[in-house]
Amino acid sequence: MRFSEFLQDESGAITIEWVALAAGVIILALGVIAVLSDPVEGVAVAIGSSITTATDNLLSQAIAQSE
Repeated sequence: MRFSEFLQDESGAITIEWVALAAGVIILALGVIAVLSDPVEGVAVAIGSSITTATDNLLSQAIAQSE
C-alpha cells in the first residue's frame, strides 16, 4: 500500500470516533462524580446520624422498660 492510499483509507476512522466518544463519556462521568460526591457524603452522614440516634433511643427505652 502506498502512502497516498494509506491517507485515503478510512477503515480505522470509525474506531477513532468511538474512542473519542468513550473518552468524552468518561470525562463527563468523572465531572459528575466530582460535583456530586460532597452532597452525597453529606446525605450519607445525616442518614448515619439518624440511624444512630434512633438506635440509641430504642436501646434507652428497652433498658428503661426492663428496670
